[in-house]
Amino acid sequence: MRLKERLLRRMAPEAKGGAAGAPDAANAPKKNTAGAPDTANAPNREQRHSRPTGRGGRMMPGEKAKDFKGTMLTLLKYLKPYTAQLIIMLICAIASTIFSIISPAILGAATDKVVEGLRGSGIDYTALLWILGILLALYGLSLLFGVLQGWILAGVSQKVIYTLRDEM
Repeated sequence: MRLKERLLRRMAPEAKGGAAGAPDAANAPKKNTAGAPDTANAPNREQRHSRPTGRGGRMMPGEKAKDFKGTMLTLLKYLKPYTAQLIIMLICAIASTIFSIISPAILGAATDKVVEGLRGSGIDYTALLWILGILLALYGLSLLFGVLQGWILAGVSQKVIYTLRDEM
């Protein structure tokens, strides 16, 4: 049984008592002779897909700032004491991204070593381990810089929010 029908049945006793806003028989879903819901009043395909549904639905448009420039200047005023941390955070973000971009190229070199070894006389495990060690170091540095970036950003944002709340 569909949820809508269960809710209508649950609210049916209220309709007899004349409660305001309670559904009546005219609003109940109609059934055709086969017992299936009547689709004569169902929305067409365009109407069904234009409504937000579930997680994938469209979001409501956000409210625009009345004074965007003034708001940004005020935010920058609050961020000014944390300029050094923000610069370090930006450097960490760039470093993490660079190491993440370089790593697949190194992984490709390791794959090439394996393919060369399979085609030739054998896999050079020393060279392969050297390349994989470099790859591990690059992924580790990417992780380290990413975590450091998140930690600095979380600290700065908490301090700025504390300052904003303190001034209210």
